[in-house]
Amino acid sequence: MTVQEKLAQVQLVIDQGPYQDNWDSLTQHPIPRWYQDAKFGIFIFKSPVDLVCNLVDIVSKNGCLLLNVGPKADGTITQQEQEILLEIGKWLKCNGEAIYGTTHWKIFGEGPTQIASGAFTDVHRQAFTQEDIRFTYKNGILYAFVMQYP
Repeated sequence: MTVQEKLAQVQLVIDQGPYQDNWDSLTQHPIPRWYQDAKFGIFIFKSPVDLVCNLVDIVSKNGCLLLNVGPKADGTITQQEQEILLEIGKWLKCNGEAIYGTTHWKIFGEGPTQIASGAFTDVHRQAFTQEDIRFTYKNGILYAFVMQYP
């Protein structure tokens, strides 16, 4: 594309004027199930084991995991959320050396479980097996995680 063609495209956008919300299009989509469930206090929690496996898988690919811990109106978090976080904390106390400050290795891992790239793909994957191994690396040390107890 030439510079003139790019400038013509920019001019078309400018000529359209300020962005206008199309509220009709927003009302045509159904309200997501997760929103309805949360609105009525129905929450689905992942187990600490699943969250740790997701953490290891993501870190082995040089990523970072964001946990959604939504406080209630009074600023507290539910007992179930506290228990999950404490279990992850216990695991990290023993295995944090292989997570904190590490980077990916030459390959992220091996094994049969395939995970698609992108957001929220962990809900569509099969469970990890004992053949699934993930690697992290730090200061000349290679760490290997077996993703399921043998």
